[in-house]
Amino acid sequence: MENVGELLENFRYFLETSKSPHTARLYYRAVKEFLESVGKPIDRLTALDISAWQRRMLQRLSPRSVDSMSAAVKTFFRAIGRYDLAMQVPSVRYEAKRIDWLPEEKVIKVIEAGENELHQAVLATGYELALRIGEVVLLERDWFNYRARQCKVRRLKRKGAVPAEDFLPMRPYFADKLKAYLDSRDDDLKAMFVTHGKFGVEEARPLTVEGVRYIYHRAARRAGVDPLKISWHAFARHSRITNYAIQLLRERGSIDLVRLMKLAGHVSEKSTMVYTHLAAEYLLAKGEKIPTAPGR
Repeated sequence: MENVGELLENFRYFLETSKSPHTARLYYRAVKEFLESVGKPIDRLTALDISAWQRRMLQRLSPRSVDSMSAAVKTFFRAIGRYDLAMQVPSVRYEAKRIDWLPEEKVIKVIEAGENELHQAVLATGYELALRIGEVVLLERDWFNYRARQCKVRRLKRKGAVPAEDFLPMRPYFADKLKAYLDSRDDDLKAMFVTHGKFGVEEARPLTVEGVRYIYHRAARRAGVDPLKISWHAFARHSRITNYAIQLLRERGSIDLVRLMKLAGHVSEKSTMVYTHLAAEYLLAKGEKIPTAPGR
């Protein structure tokens, strides 16, 4: 058996080539902590050692966090060919966190509450493209094609087959908001969104994540939405993906998972199915009859 240090370095390389940067960091840290905690050679580990480790972790971390760490440990064992140990890592049960989201009519109110063209463009673009807050500041102005009504996005969190960059369509309302803002620009910076400081008199510089968060919080409060309960992630990603699922159900009576996964940037159907359930529950709660899909 290789020494632990060498195994960890090989595992780090495995993660860097198969997982998103964020997941790779979390998995590596979790496995390193696991190996330090159990304090035994890998070839002497038992199911009792793994169970005792989980119990210790649950004394200071949430069940959800321990379950994520357990998934990392299971991945490690599989990567080194110890499938027997991987089978001994149980999942940790926890109550799934409720997903918060806004119906599209409320999303539009938040966008319209933006104080200027920049604010409305950031809100409209982030929502329409289902962007994580860090992905907003990665956008470049040349990535937007108004004639084709589409924009290139760069994903920060991706797994397996999810491309680092992709082109997504934009509906007229949202594309018009972005175009109006870009037409008002008089600088030559390549960033999609720029700011001129608090008083609008400073030299243009790319918008930061903190700037995006500020814009959202201001508009949300003006629209009667609590940004501490409905975060940017809930506003831009959960709301957009759920509302798209609602749209597909209303139009087709079924949901095209491939299209929904492309918008979300998901590779797992399981991750996307959460939003299909939210959409169906919403329509049923409103008393809307979901049309029968063709061929059924």
